[in-house]
Amino acid sequence: MGILIHLAKRWVAGEYLEDAVERAKSANDRGISGIINHVGEHNEDIAKIEASAEEYNRLLDGIKQEKIDSAISIKPTQLGLMKDVQTCTKTIEPLVKKAADLGIFVWMDMEGSIHTQQIIDIYKHLYKENKNLGIAIQTYLFRTPEDLKELSAMGAKIRLCKGAYNEPADIAIKRHEDIRKAYADLLEMLFREGGLELIAVATHDDELIELAMQLNKEHPRNFEFQMLMGAHDKRKVELAGEGYKVCGYIPYGKGWLGYFLRRLNEQKRDIKTALVCVIKGD
Repeated sequence: MGILIHLAKRWVAGEYLEDAVERAKSANDRGISGIINHVGEHNEDIAKIEASAEEYNRLLDGIKQEKIDSAISIKPTQLGLMKDVQTCTKTIEPLVKKAADLGIFVWMDMEGSIHTQQIIDIYKHLYKENKNLGIAIQTYLFRTPEDLKELSAMGAKIRLCKGAYNEPADIAIKRHEDIRKAYADLLEMLFREGGLELIAVATHDDELIELAMQLNKEHPRNFEFQMLMGAHDKRKVELAGEGYKVCGYIPYGKGWLGYFLRRLNEQKRDIKTALVCVIKGD
């Protein structure tokens, strides 16, 4: 249990908004932007959905008041998608509009494949009038190349990640090396073909980080690196020092333990990443 607590403190800010604010301030001091997420998902009760929305309202106010360089990241199933698309859209839209008024960017996290099309549909609807909105897209799904082509055509803002859920083999790439190759191929497509307003390279994979840097030299784009809080911290600072925009994903909330355990269960490779970080002090 001791190592779990140690790892969790590296990867989760704490239970309260104030914990996340302090972590974001610390990241800002090192030249790193924040992406703050209030942990939680799969809310079916309307009272919990409303409470989660109110917490994000508090978070937006806190970011503005404390003058933090940070976006927020939201999970649709936390904010109404377990009820229906309409409830989710009506819950998220006021948050996105308020964030825009405050000059704050909003990322929509991607969730399990059962929700992929719903989340993309909500994003496409909201993005028409809310350009301060980005969406995470998961490399390992077979559908992803076509999704990216469609989103590129509308000038979307994309966070490209490998994918963390245990999806069946008929809809997702399973082998790690195959996922890495697919990620590299998609990065090349996004940089070479253009179209996106923002490419967020969400990975701790040094080879993919180097590839993104090289591609940007050949095809300059508006892009940034995104990594989890507590992982690859030295590399984050190095990249920021080289002039790249780097963002750290900062989760907080009373459900931190469940979030942490689910992440390790969903993506066993994260255990290796975390242990390497602890051993190297990175």
